[in-house]
Formats: sequence, structure tokens, C-alpha cells
Amino acid sequence: MITVYADDSGTDPQQKIAIASAVIVESRRIESLEQEVAGLSSDEGFSFFHTSECVAGNSKSEFRDWDIEKKKRVCSRMREIAMRYGINALSIAIDKDLYDEVVPRALRKELGEFHYTWAVGFMVEILERWRTDAKVGSPLEYKFDWMGEDKRNPKKKEIEAVMAKAEIRRPGHYKGHFSFCCAKRTPGLQCADILAWTCYNIAVLKIVGNSVHKIAKEGFAEFQAYRPCNIEWLQAIVQTREQLTNWVADELRPRRA
Repeated sequence: MITVYADDSGTDPQQKIAIASAVIVESRRIESLEQEVAGLSSDEGFSFFHTSECVAGNSKSEFRDWDIEKKKRVCSRMREIAMRYGINALSIAIDKDLYDEVVPRALRKELGEFHYTWAVGFMVEILERWRTDAKVGSPLEYKFDWMGEDKRNPKKKEIEAVMAKAEIRRPGHYKGHFSFCCAKRTPGLQCADILAWTCYNIAVLKIVGNSVHKIAKEGFAEFQAYRPCNIEWLQAIVQTREQLTNWVADELRPRRA
């Protein structure tokens, strides 16, 4: 069995880019992954790793007194764990303004109001192709970040709608095969978090041109350089106008038939 730990970055309305990222882990190795994260947290003195709070040294977090060397060291170890236990990794970034411009309002209403929702749907499509190419017979097990207790949470309901749509396309592969988990109690999601944070910062650099933290640049270079068995580990996609336009055309084509 294969578990997909999926995390987001850029869901804040003030941020220009939304991203969905996933680390793909063999379920039999989850316990070992969790033990390594627990060991790291014990050695370095933290209870729950959250990349943005760590790098920023959030004054209300347990990272507030960390110096830059400790931040770099722990981030590097979290990346190592993600790469050691992840079979592959995937990241989908979308420029929110480009999405709003290119994707018709009617289609956005059908697919979901949140840009992150679109990124998750696109990610699920790619992972289904990955599952087929990798000859994985059983459905993938998706673990999404919790999004709180409120069952009426619109972001959570849209993710549920994405998975329901995927279930219609491939019955038996999504219903009952996804759940929302608390990242504080799910080390796999903490690994997905550092991937999402890193790829988000690089997408900001590419799309907006803003400078990004050195930890993000170093981390992305590590992820890109990691090629087990000479196979690319991370597929990081930043949607271009042409790609998004072609995607919209494909989505609308059945309506014209």
C-alpha cells in the first residue's frame, strides 16, 4: 500500500500563489519515518515541526530562540527524512491571478472556489497516472492536513468534492481512501510541509520575482539533486499560461460534444 501525505501553502488570500505538494510513502515504512522524526524532535527540542514558523522564528512558537544554524540543520534533517522515505514527491503551483483570468467563472464554480482546490485536483490526476505507471494495484491512501474540526469548513468540503469527482472517474479508488489528519500528530504531513514551503518559495521567486530565504533555495536544490536509481525524485510544476489554457480547453471540450 502507498500513502500520499498532501500539504498546502499559499492558502492565505493575501498570497499570490497557491500550491499543493505531496510526499509518496510506502505504508510499511511509515513507522520508521515517524520514529526518525520523533528522534529528531527529541534531539533538537521541538514537539511539532512547522517550517514557516521555524524559519521565521515565530515569537509565539517553540522556534523563537533558534539561531540560523539550528534552523538550517533541522530543516536539512527534515528534508533528508522526506527523501529517505518518500518514493517520489510532487508539487503543483498556480498563480492565483492567472487562474482567475484564464479559468472561466462557470468552471471555477464547478471545480471549487479555492485555488488550492484546483491544485489538489490536478495533483490527484497526476498521481493516478503515477500509480498506473508504477503498477501499484491498490488505491493510494491520501492524508490531507486537518483543516480544523468544523465539518462545514468550505476548504475541506471542496477537497471532499475533488475526491468524490475522482471516485466517479475511477470507482473504488478514492471513497474511503482519504482522510484529514492533524499534522501535529502526523510526521508524514510534517515532511510534506517542508516540501510545500520550499516549493512555494521557489514558485514565488519564479512568478513574482521576490527574493526568498536561503533555506528555501538550498532545500530546493537538494530536492532537485536527489535522484535515486537515476530517477527524478521531485516533480515540481509551476503552471504556465499555455498549460492552464490547454487544461481549460480539455475541461470544456466534453461540454461541446
